[in-house]
Amino acid sequence: MRIFDNPEYPEITRGVIKKAEDILRSIPEEKQKRIKVDEKALFEEILNDENIEEKFDGGIESIITNLTPWKKDVFECLLKLDSDVFSLEEVYFFEKELKRLHPNNQNIRPKIRQQLQSLRDIGLVEFIKPGLYKKLWT
Repeated sequence: MRIFDNPEYPEITRGVIKKAEDILRSIPEEKQKRIKVDEKALFEEILNDENIEEKFDGGIESIITNLTPWKKDVFECLLKLDSDVFSLEEVYFFEKELKRLHPNNQNIRPKIRQQLQSLRDIGLVEFIKPGLYKKLWT
């Protein structure tokens, strides 16, 4: 199912929606924001806004507890990066650490790229341009 008629956006699957819902459900009550806006207006605003600056601030723990091991490990590497905008090369810096955590995997760099795509699909990372990414949480 495609929500946007734009190949830049990932295909939205039930699994992606479920993972996003799991993360949102696990946000502590005090961190939840209540937004009252009609859905049509919200989607029109998103589709017309080319510089969306909003970030997820529901808490890192609510994200981590809902990620599979590989996604969690790559996400935790991203937490160690100082800047919100980062390069693929910066993530490759953690290759040895990820190899230690997953000794049976002989393709660490492709797995890193795959997990970055998965984190993009669930709305935690934005692809800015090839090899450049942005964190979408605070």
